[in-house]
Amino acid sequence: MVSGDRMSKKSKRDGLILEKPIRSDISFKVMHNFLLDSGFIVRKSRNGGSHRVYEHPKYQGIVNIQNNEGLVKKYQVNQIQKIIYEIKDIGGE
Repeated sequence: MVSGDRMSKKSKRDGLILEKPIRSDISFKVMHNFLLDSGFIVRKSRNGGSHRVYEHPKYQGIVNIQNNEGLVKKYQVNQIQKIIYEIKDIGGE
């Protein structure tokens, strides 16, 4: 795989996650990789359940993402969009 192909896949993925109207078909794995690529780190989970908690050095709060049958809930995609716009200082809404 050429690195240019990898970047285009990331750009496509990022576009899907940041797309309006908000999509309801974003997989948990895709969102997890997006968050890691965006500078988030995973906090240790207490129970290892369906939720994963992330932190970012430029964001004061935490991000809690739920694996709901392999997908991320729509309201959580919305939350991620708002946080990304805030930490990257880009327009969104």
